[in-house]
Amino acid sequence: MLRFILTGKRRKGFRLAPPKRRVGRLRIQAIFLNLPLLVGALIVLALFLIVLFGPVWAPENPYLSGMKS
Repeated sequence: MLRFILTGKRRKGFRLAPPKRRVGRLRIQAIFLNLPLLVGALIVLALFLIVLFGPVWAPENPYLSGMKS
């Protein structure tokens, strides 16, 4: 290999490695094949949506709605 770098000449039988697959695509596949990661992400997303839309779903405090002042 050093000889090729210095002189530009290849030895007989020397082949270049095949091109690697795209790293980004492999990461996406690894994420979708990781079941615990997907379940955890869905739980976190559900909790985030509850926090975000909670005041819309329950506009009144259930502990104070029956009390009269």
